[in-house]
Amino acid sequence: MDALHSAGVAGLSGSVRTALATIRASRDTKLPVESLAVSGTRDDWLSRRRALQHEKVCGKTGEEVAEEIATQLATFRAIGRRDGAGQP
Repeated sequence: MDALHSAGVAGLSGSVRTALATIRASRDTKLPVESLAVSGTRDDWLSRRRALQHEKVCGKTGEEVAEEIATQLATFRAIGRRDGAGQP
């Protein structure tokens, strides 16, 4: 699998390869793929997972996402975009 991955990323830019390496290293966190392009500690991952769960529940119940969590998620998503998540 590693050889296949290496062949697949050979022509990609350094930032995209870095994002893909981070995603591979983070894949056991049980978070959505778009969340995996940002590295962090175990506590960071747990906090992100709780925030995403809160957002999901609020979406189902029609409640508003708590301001602190909305800010945390906005920051997290901005870092992911800056670091190449979602880039071709």
